[in-house]
Amino acid sequence: MFDVVVVGGGPVGACAAALLARGAGGAALRVALLEPAPPAPLPAAAPLRTRVVALSRATERILKTAGAWSRMPPERVSAYERMRVWHESVAPDSDAVLEFDAADVGEPNLGYIAENQLLQWALLGAFAEAGGHLEPASLESLEITDAGVGILTGRGRLAARLVVGADGAESRVREAAGIAADIAGYRQTAIIATVATFRPHEATAWQRFMRDGTLAFLPLADGTSSIVWSADDELAARLVAASEGAFTAELDRASDLALGATRLLGARVSFPLQRLEAQHYCASTSAGDAARLRS
Repeated sequence: MFDVVVVGGGPVGACAAALLARGAGGAALRVALLEPAPPAPLPAAAPLRTRVVALSRATERILKTAGAWSRMPPERVSAYERMRVWHESVAPDSDAVLEFDAADVGEPNLGYIAENQLLQWALLGAFAEAGGHLEPASLESLEITDAGVGILTGRGRLAARLVVGADGAESRVREAAGIAADIAGYRQTAIIATVATFRPHEATAWQRFMRDGTLAFLPLADGTSSIVWSADDELAARLVAASEGAFTAELDRASDLALGATRLLGARVSFPLQRLEAQHYCASTSAGDAARLRS
């Protein structure tokens, strides 16, 4: 019998599991974590992965408590010191640009940009180091009773006092527990890619608001940038289907050449944006996208 079984070993689930196993805020618990596809470690010379996440200073403190921060190679993590945010009606070098600078509040930086895969790998390692049990299997079914929870996996059965669903927007835990969710689309699609820019990113996150979407350049550790372009669905469909040359031309137009001309370095990835919120939590506890998703 485990105290807690966490279903879903992405960054949210793995972080929750590591904190519980380490007894953050209380006694250490016996924790199992279901993750059917744990990531392999990234070779030191491997190119940066396309999917990245922005980590705040508060998140850094949580990751240190979870034992994961020291596992993330600093050469793959990019600290950003400033943010520049502007509307399409003004130039990117205009005095009307809203700027946040870590130096203004006496901090070394505002946060970090790191690869999703690296973060997940570091958290799973921290969880194992804390004595947690990693179950490389998928959830088949749940049985929730007053005595606890029975979790049937592809490898067998686990029992726990509590199950935590951190298995994404299409959570099987949420479904099995009978927890309904409110879902609404934003009629926008996010496009992400890695690009090189003519001018250096200057350890700065850049974000431009336009009538048909929002474009962000996130600074990466190797000097390139990760773009996150949230565009109206009709525009996004054209951008995804466009040739590399046509896409970069549209990207240069949308960025107003804030960092100069861009060059696409890999494949584009896209996904629809939606809002998801669980209606209640009385049957079990859900975490991350399984409970709330506003992306």
